[in-house]
Order: sequence, then structure tokens, then C-alpha cells
Amino acid sequence: MPRLFQVIGRQEPVATVSMTVYLHATSADYAAVGDDYLLVDSRGARGGRGFYDQHATIWSRDGRLLVTTQQVVWYRVTK
Repeated sequence: MPRLFQVIGRQEPVATVSMTVYLHATSADYAAVGDDYLLVDSRGARGGRGFYDQHATIWSRDGRLLVTTQQVVWYRVTK
């Protein structure tokens, strides 16, 4: 669910402008995780004037950094 929906309490038009994903592990590391739980830490750094950004890190249960992401989102609040 887009962060904006949580902040304003309803759905509004949103679209990803850019998204970058960095893979920090090997294919063997990802295979070892399998369907185990992951920790996702997601944070919005700034929002306003129709745009916001969001950063996330994804960690394995044993503390290995697997992925980092950065996303810029366009939004329009209609009400």
C-alpha cells in the first residue's frame, strides 16, 4: 500500500517516477533465505508539491543486508 494512502486515509492517484533496486547478496544468499521471514525497514524522507521519496532496506533473519531501494512517487490529492 502506498505510504500516501496511510497518511491521508484514502486512495488517490499515484505513480512511480523512478525506482532503483540494489542487490547486495549473491544468488546463493537469496536461495538460502528461501521463504523465510525478512525484515523490511521502509522510510519516507520527504513529501510535498506532488512528490515524495521512499527508501527501504531488506534484511535476512540472520542480519545480512539483501536489498536497498529508493523510489520517487508522484501523487495528486483530489479532495
